[in-house]
Amino acid sequence: MAILPRTLLTQPAPAAVAAVALLGFTLLGMTAHEQLQREQLHATYVSPCADLEAELGARPYWQEVEYVRYAYCLGEHQDDRGAVDVASEGLQRYPGSGALYHLKGYHEIGLREFSAAVETLEAGLRAVPNPKSGVMENNLAWSYLWTGEGGTERARALYKTSLARDPYVCEALHTGLFVEFEIARSSEGIAQAEAWRNFQSLRNRYQDCENRDAGWETAAETASAAVLFAESERLMATVWDQQGLGLTMRLTAINLRRNFPAASVAAMCRDAMPLTDLREVCIDEVQGAMRVTRSHRR
Repeated sequence: MAILPRTLLTQPAPAAVAAVALLGFTLLGMTAHEQLQREQLHATYVSPCADLEAELGARPYWQEVEYVRYAYCLGEHQDDRGAVDVASEGLQRYPGSGALYHLKGYHEIGLREFSAAVETLEAGLRAVPNPKSGVMENNLAWSYLWTGEGGTERARALYKTSLARDPYVCEALHTGLFVEFEIARSSEGIAQAEAWRNFQSLRNRYQDCENRDAGWETAAETASAAVLFAESERLMATVWDQQGLGLTMRLTAINLRRNFPAASVAAMCRDAMPLTDLREVCIDEVQGAMRVTRSHRR
């Protein structure tokens, strides 16, 4: 799963010290044409972060961290396109900003523009080859799963690098589950056995992620993980942790019924299931689990 932008504000480099720690570039001037275009845009668009924009002052003089704060604010108000545009503008002036590459790539994922996210995050890793967190590697691996670009071995290297930097990030464990599942079902022999071993190891580590907050992103993430667990059981023709499988899906179903009673399971599976052949399976299994847990309450 893609790592949320709020991570930026809890990790040291991309927040208040970003302009000093990541870069040494000076601010570029803004042309009269760019200024005119911005004034015309502002005439028809009221930003949900207008108060923050006023606090930050004239945009031609923004530092990197100010672009990060403003793009993050737009994202918090579900303005993915605005966040992408602001991050893109910031990158024209601060082309070494890992935080801005992450924000742009994340919100391109939110817009389901996965090929654009791949391009952005690849460029980000070239510009910042040794980032302080594993955010970009994880989100790039996640984007690869949606586009089929890069190859599974490249995605494996990315998610492993991400986990090497941040071993306990649930989204990266989740991405790794998908990568190893794809490798396992498309390979055989030693390569397949290795992928299933990696999958089981990630599954065991992911157990601590299943009791997180009841947010929508978490519910979608755990639901798609539960579907993978069920499919892995079928593919391996064995039941090595049936109790754990049931628990993951049961927690997902209870969470959805309790906190998102009107939510669309189809929309959730569309957003959280990058493997197209498993989207209908995801819908059927989650809806089935919701019916089962509902009947058990009666």
